[in-house]
Amino acid sequence: MWLFTKEEYDNLKREHLKKKNKTPKGFVSVKYDLPFTLPLRDLERSLFRYEEQDIVMMTRFKTRDEKSQKYYPFLPIAYTETEIVICHYEHIEAEKSEKKMHEAVDLTFDFLQHFIDSLIVKLDPPGIQRISRQDLPAAFPVSVIRSTNFKPHSIEISMVVNPHGNHVLKSQKRLTSKQLNSLIGFVNETNKTSSEFVTSILYMRESKSYLTKGHYNSAIIHLQTSIEIFMYTVYRLILINKEKLSEEIIEKKLKTNYNNLLTTNLSNFFSDIGYTFNFDKKDDPSNLLNDYKEKVYMIRNKIAHEGYRCSENEANQAFTVGKEVLQNITDEINQSDLKKYIFQEGINIESRTFLYD
Repeated sequence: MWLFTKEEYDNLKREHLKKKNKTPKGFVSVKYDLPFTLPLRDLERSLFRYEEQDIVMMTRFKTRDEKSQKYYPFLPIAYTETEIVICHYEHIEAEKSEKKMHEAVDLTFDFLQHFIDSLIVKLDPPGIQRISRQDLPAAFPVSVIRSTNFKPHSIEISMVVNPHGNHVLKSQKRLTSKQLNSLIGFVNETNKTSSEFVTSILYMRESKSYLTKGHYNSAIIHLQTSIEIFMYTVYRLILINKEKLSEEIIEKKLKTNYNNLLTTNLSNFFSDIGYTFNFDKKDDPSNLLNDYKEKVYMIRNKIAHEGYRCSENEANQAFTVGKEVLQNITDEINQSDLKKYIFQEGINIESRTFLYD
């Protein structure tokens, strides 16, 4: 049973599409069974703008019957049926339906990944994970609707093969209308302007996820990657917006090693606002890197280069220190003139809580 019906289209047209002064002539809809529950209301319908396309997303929460659970015990009992619909403003010719189906799977899956990434970065809900096609069923139902009257003769349904697999779940607290609207804005914004800090935040979210699952080495590796991306991004934006250097010179400066980046390059800019970047100092209120070298950087190097297996306590300590380092740097940037050079575009990291809490 498809979620996007004539009734849903009429509601969508009345609520959203009338503002666009144009009417769709058809749709291509793809269904995905996500191996976790999304924090949305059942039968939630939302309109997004992605890659210059109007995209509708609807969700329904389902549980597998006893027979399915018996024969497919590796699949989650509860899951989210997600239907993603592309609005077409030109007539879809019957002979092009198959091509449109395959194109729709590619576009809607890219959108789904982008939506989940945005959800993780913006709200960090428990149990949500980044996905690949390996996390999904072996085929995707696809529907081509060639007319807005939704007559049976204008609808073609098929399956597009996904040569991969499925797992995981956690119950979700449903988003409020305010949270959903904020998320929609965030999804749309980060599609138009690629944020400088999204990748860093995603690595931090993955570090946290690995930590909760007991994958301590992976947690520390992702933590250190998150911090390095953040530091290089801060330096690059200073060079672009404060120093006004050419792209060629910036690329040369960014080739510096990580130790020099912190203790020489970034240290020069943060010393101007009363702070230092010192790997070796501890318990110094002016040092933004207290304990970072010992608790995070050196343990990550031991894991990567010596095959070291860190303990749960070491991983928890590392995550706490790494989180505090980035939170404190974020605070000081926001309270100084550096803010206008670093957080002037893309995502506004207005507070420490945006990153990790």
